[in-house]
Amino acid sequence: MRIVDTSTFVITSTNTMTASGSTINGVTGVAVHPCNGAIYMMLKIASQSGRSLATTDTNGSVTIIGNTGDNFAEIAFDDNGVLYGVTGDGATNSETLYTINLTTASITQVVVLGNGDDGETIAFSPDDGHMYHWSGNGSTVFERINLTNNTVTNIPFTNGSISLDEIFAATYYGDGQFLITNIDDSLFLIDTNGYASSTGLGTNFSCKGLAFIPPGAITVSTNAESLCPGDSALLTASTGSSHQWYLNGQSVSGATNQTYAVGSGGVYNCVVNNTFCIDSASVGILIEDVSNPSVNLSYSDSGICPGQTVLISGSNGGSSQWFLNGDTIPGETNTGIFATEGGWYNMTKTNNNGCSDSASMGAFITLYDSPNVDLGPDAGICPNDTLVLDAGTFTNSTYNWSTTATSQTIGVTDSGTYTVFVISENNCFGYETIYISALPEAFIELWPDTLLCVGNNYTLDAGTGYSSYLWDDGATTQTRVISEGSITNVTYSIVVENNSGCEGTDSFVAEWMICGGIADIGAESALVVYPNPSNGSFRIEGDQLSNLTVRNLLGEVVLIQNNVLPNEEFTVTEAGVYMIEASNGNSVKTARLVITE
Repeated sequence: MRIVDTSTFVITSTNTMTASGSTINGVTGVAVHPCNGAIYMMLKIASQSGRSLATTDTNGSVTIIGNTGDNFAEIAFDDNGVLYGVTGDGATNSETLYTINLTTASITQVVVLGNGDDGETIAFSPDDGHMYHWSGNGSTVFERINLTNNTVTNIPFTNGSISLDEIFAATYYGDGQFLITNIDDSLFLIDTNGYASSTGLGTNFSCKGLAFIPPGAITVSTNAESLCPGDSALLTASTGSSHQWYLNGQSVSGATNQTYAVGSGGVYNCVVNNTFCIDSASVGILIEDVSNPSVNLSYSDSGICPGQTVLISGSNGGSSQWFLNGDTIPGETNTGIFATEGGWYNMTKTNNNGCSDSASMGAFITLYDSPNVDLGPDAGICPNDTLVLDAGTFTNSTYNWSTTATSQTIGVTDSGTYTVFVISENNCFGYETIYISALPEAFIELWPDTLLCVGNNYTLDAGTGYSSYLWDDGATTQTRVISEGSITNVTYSIVVENNSGCEGTDSFVAEWMICGGIADIGAESALVVYPNPSNGSFRIEGDQLSNLTVRNLLGEVVLIQNNVLPNEEFTVTEAGVYMIEASNGNSVKTARLVITE
């Protein structure tokens, strides 16, 4: 069976005809019921004499009504829905017109034709109400049959340039014309007066039956062939002056509109009064009641920590879509989902019937907080200091430091890397690592305990490179001048801070004494020694100095130099306090020198 686009005569579909329990060897005629559009066919059934009447859908699925008992060559409906058939030359009663019962396939003779041989074809014209008959091979007979009085009138062909050798099939085309196909697979038009004209088209196959689906055919349609629980389907019948819907063969009270909304399954049909007749579609609509899928969720844990997942499993079968807090999760269409966020999860499952449902209770997943541990930025530690590291307060949590400590805070004295893990009551953990670097020591060294001369001024120099200075007398300068007027012991001290914030401190005890035997110990007899304190190297200044002697506090000579040159540099290797004497031949000048380590 082929379906043809009548605007182009291009075949749009081809389907093999099948009938349950029977083998179809051929089709000899096709007709469409003018009321309901049902397609009827005359079939050759294997191992069976006579032709069988059957119906078919557009997919080629055949339902056999019964055997007519003779070899019918073609069938055609009149405009009242009466089916006619004409037998072929090989029939028991050849070239005879019959009516055929649509329910039993039984036949009733109308008129014996008998003109022509082979190629028996009939078609009905609704414009004039007559049946038309073609017969013959080589010389074709064309006849008009009056169905009221069964008279037959011959119609001669005109336009002899058109070859009408053995007409295979015919159907009414409109405007008083029939569309026919012949033994050459060509398509022609013939009007009711016998004038033939070519369409210039062909079928490219032997066609033994042509029929148009009439625009007024009674049909019923639906927007759904199955009903899920709670759903409804809208049934629509063809246009007519009145309608009555039926469910399972019983009329439905009040269902008299062209459309009918139904909420349960069954076989539905509608009797329609249209321009042609009062009838229903040949086949009603079967709507099935189908069930929703059963959806269940299972999961091993109802709470997760940040970065963790929990698998939520749903029911198998059909198609799936997951939702979080009522919103679709794009791409999550598997049976299970790995939840990474907190909230309500649920699955919509659609089964093979097209019904959808979700679990009666979704899965609520709690997203716990992890301890937000913050030890601050990397820091430095000064020598001999203690730095307190605080992981923060987290209720009902445990602390584990890389030092093995389990307290919230620890004190560290050494440089290095320190890590703490904090585990909450929900077993979520946070951690932080901090690097503690060793800061440079603020090293400061004044004089060692020493003897100083009463009445002299001495300058204490803490040295450069410190950011702050604090002497025991409150002074904040780098240097400090000390002197005493009487014999006494005094402790001098200083606290310095370097650019890293580390402090250094030092002190010494000065034993002030009267330096006897040195008349010119005063300021006017003092040498200028620099730098002082010194790390071992120093120079002296004075007028025409020629000899230099350096003694320790025990009076031992540690350095002696004659013929001192201007700006000459001297070196004492051991730290301590020294007395320097320098002479120019006429006078002796003295000074104290402090050598630091």
